[in-house]
Amino acid sequence: MQKPRRTRPQLKNVGKQANAAKVAVLEDQQYIIGKKIHEHEKSVTSLEATKRHLLIDLEQLKAKEAAEAALPPDESLLKLNIYKSLGIDLVYNENQEVIRCLVRSVEKNGITPVEMEGAKFSDFFYSNVLWEMMSC
Repeated sequence: MQKPRRTRPQLKNVGKQANAAKVAVLEDQQYIIGKKIHEHEKSVTSLEATKRHLLIDLEQLKAKEAAEAALPPDESLLKLNIYKSLGIDLVYNENQEVIRCLVRSVEKNGITPVEMEGAKFSDFFYSNVLWEMMSC
């Protein structure tokens, strides 16, 4: 069996239909790519706005930090830093009163709590106890 032969006008129609199908596929791909480009451009714009806001926040924080650095340190912060450097951590209650001291000992490799709530003894006594614990 032989295939029926097609005439030239029929071949032109087949070629046009194939080209139309290819064009339709390419147009669909073009639409999809254009949509993705648009989404990415929106994303880039959003990220640039976020970057601008973060840079503004950074500048404000730097200015605030510079202003705070120019001020003298707070007395209570200095005391806390001294205590911590000596190995003493203060524990406060909700009224910001010292209720306990945690004394770190390097030689004993441990922490010893000293209850200070109610302050039953004098400051001199507590300072001697803390000094002795630190030196042991």
